[in-house]
Amino acid sequence: MSYHGDLRKKAKALFDRQFNTRFHFKKTFSGDSGEFVLNDLMKFSHANEDLYRPDIGVERYVLGQRSVILRIQAFLNMTDEQIQKLSHTKDLEE
Repeated sequence: MSYHGDLRKKAKALFDRQFNTRFHFKKTFSGDSGEFVLNDLMKFSHANEDLYRPDIGVERYVLGQRSVILRIQAFLNMTDEQIQKLSHTKDLEE
């Protein structure tokens, strides 16, 4: 297979994987229970707070917690076009 054919195949596989991930994130966090858990995770991960902490170790820990909720939010809000663009961008970086 040609270089461009391989690239297209990788982009399609990445798109499918990201699309599938988004589907399951939306399914998991929909409905009353999903919204309840998402709100709890947002509070726990300091999603809407200033993350500065005097102790750099604590600050890094809090940033790590927050990165989880940011990933969830990214998948819940991602459009097909954004997934498509992400698929091509990641493919070109490899």
